Amino acid sequence: MSVLRNVISNPNSDAFKSRYLGIGRKEGKKLLVSDCRSLSITIPMSGLQQIEKGLSHKCRVSNSNSEWEGAINSGVFIKETKRNGPAKLNVFERAKMKEEKKAAEQKAIKDVKRAALLAAKKQKKIEAFKNKMATADSWEDL
Repeated sequence: MSVLRNVISNPNSDAFKSRYLGIGRKEGKKLLVSDCRSLSITIPMSGLQQIEKGLSHKCRVSNSNSEWEGAINSGVFIKETKRNGPAKLNVFERAKMKEEKKAAEQKAIKDVKRAALLAAKKQKKIEAFKNKMATADSWEDL
């Protein structure tokens, strides 16, 4: 508990940044508020400001190969405008998600058709076996 209290009291530390900035603005603020409530301390304005500012460009570049790479590539830390790249990246991500959704729907349709064909084949085998059983005089004729 005292470790978490020290992390919250020093919003410029790496521990604070790794705990609250890596998950985005909204989720980071929610986590900070819930941690402060669990420790029964007031919510530090400097911590909220640090979360709101996010990471600087220099920090994003230096941490590009670290644990935050996924969050940076998804545009969590970069304000989306028409002038910078992540807005375009998000358009491509949305298009990719639509393609994946379409592919998943097509796969589901194929699976349903395949299941129907297998059921029809199974039914045909059962009917053939029933006809064979009807014509057989005894079990030895099979």
